[in-house]
Amino acid sequence: MDVVEAIDKWMAGELSTKEVMATTGFRSIQALHAETRYDMHDRENELEFEDMNAALSQQDQQAYEQAAYEVFGHYLQENPEGLSQCVKALRRENYLDHRVRMGRR
Repeated sequence: MDVVEAIDKWMAGELSTKEVMATTGFRSIQALHAETRYDMHDRENELEFEDMNAALSQQDQQAYEQAAYEVFGHYLQENPEGLSQCVKALRRENYLDHRVRMGRR
């Protein structure tokens, strides 16, 4: 059992304080409390990162779709279901341009 799992069980009341100390190796309640706070902050940061990443991904998708309509407008008028292919092509082009620029440094 790892430290995070032991702390989760301790907070749920499944383990006693002594069992958690024996499992985790912490020698004081203060160290256990500090680790619990650190774990809580770490989980909050992960959730915030996921939320930010999802929002940025959605904005990125909208920007690529708008660019696809600008670049491939005539094609998309004839084939509106081809939007995902156009976005994929623009992403690939952007990726390759980025690799070329990084290689020049």
